[in-house]
Amino acid sequence: MRMVFRMMSRCNLAIVYTQGFNPHPKVSFSPALAIGVTGEQEYFDFHTSKEYTTDELTRAFEPLFIEGLVLKSIRELRDREKDIQPIGDEILVEFPEELTDRIADKLQIFDNKDTFPFTIFKKGGERMYDLKRVIIRIE
Repeated sequence: MRMVFRMMSRCNLAIVYTQGFNPHPKVSFSPALAIGVTGEQEYFDFHTSKEYTTDELTRAFEPLFIEGLVLKSIRELRDREKDIQPIGDEILVEFPEELTDRIADKLQIFDNKDTFPFTIFKKGGERMYDLKRVIIRIE
């Protein structure tokens, strides 16, 4: 987090800051990873008081990334989007061989479908997703 805050202060863009005793850039990060899980594609969103093209943002941020970190993409959030969802992230799940044999036909059914809707229920209501947009391929 600190690294992102430092990049924001050095990028010479009109970044929106929080109000209060210790203002910092208004940034939302991707959900935390589980203990022992290594992230290879993390994301965050931020607010600016001026409109920028994605090319302008890329030129402002790329020189600020430390060695080993790569800026893969920048996209504008639409007005109604609360936060971004990773698109095209790769997650590798390895099943034990005895389980793979039992679920192979179910994985094939999933792979052959165009959509696979599912619902997440939370205190504030429910939200529909398409699992086929999350899982790109099954090998």
